[in-house]
This record gives sequence, C-alpha cells and structure tokens, in this order.
Amino acid sequence: MLSASRTTCTFIRSYRWISRENSSLNIERAQGLSAPMNTFANFPAYPTADVKAVVRPNFDTLYSSGWLDLTREPVVASVPDTGGRYYLFPMLDMWTDVFASPGWRTTGTQAANFLVTPPGWTGSVPEGMQQIKAPTSYVWIIGRTKTDGTAGLRRRSQNPGWLQDHTTFPLGENRRGRNCHC
Repeated sequence: MLSASRTTCTFIRSYRWISRENSSLNIERAQGLSAPMNTFANFPAYPTADVKAVVRPNFDTLYSSGWLDLTREPVVASVPDTGGRYYLFPMLDMWTDVFASPGWRTTGTQAANFLVTPPGWTGSVPEGMQQIKAPTSYVWIIGRTKTDGTAGLRRRSQNPGWLQDHTTFPLGENRRGRNCHC
C-alpha cells in the first residue's frame, strides 16, 4: 500500500496527464484555442487581456494550438511559407517539456512538413518531410505567429486562409492523397 506522501506525489506527478487528457479529447470541433485531437485551432484575432489559455499571451501574436495523438501512427504538422514572418511552433511532451521548436530561428520560414513520430517508431520518413521524434505518444503544439501589431493583422486579413494553412493530420491521410505544404 502506498503511504499518504507517496500517493500525494503520484497524484501531483500524474495530474498534468489527467488534465491534458480532459482538455484535449473532450471537444468535437475547434473552439477558441481548443480543437479535436490531430487538428489545429487557429485563433485569427489578438487575445484579449482575459485570455487564460496561455499564461501571458502576446498581444501582437496570432495563436494556433493542437494536440497530436501518436498512439496509432505518426502525425504530420504542416506549416505554410510565412514569407519571412517570425513564427514558432514549440512541441511539448506530456510533461510540458519543449522537445522541438520548429520556426523562424530553427527551421526557417519556408513551407515545411514535420513528421512527428512516437517513441520507438521505425518506419520510413516520406520525401519532403522532416522527422521530429517525440518522447511521449501525445504532443501539444502551441503555435505563435508574429503580426507586427494592428497593421500586420490587417495585412494577414487580406489573406485569411494563411493562418488556416497550419494543419495537422495522421501520416496515413497523406498516403491517401491529403495535401500538405512543399
């Protein structure tokens, strides 16, 4: 039998897994910064001061958020060419540790397809994709795209599909003809 202190420690250590499970799976369609598994929620407006989905959201930044389920197969995270615009797509494991951060500084701003693979995966990486090895079978991506204030947001609104071009989908859908960038 576990002692009270060990039980407390176990609960504290596993609580983030439980809270992630509840927050990421119990949704049928994208709402705000929440979306079904293997789908991005792209928030096309600046966050207001009362937004609590991120501890301190930037007020010149558009956010995307998505949970990846790698338990059945790898998932493709696809980003469009940002035309030199700063973006960041940190990938967090179930302990909320960042294990990869594609974006302006690390991978450039050209269109890219990142194949996020689960622990122990031994398949082949399709041509045109960059493999990112995840340490856990569930991954959270919190995308940020800089807009340079209100003027930048207006420029983005002239191409409203641009933000929606941040997509995720299981690798099997790519094999069935799903379009991705590149």
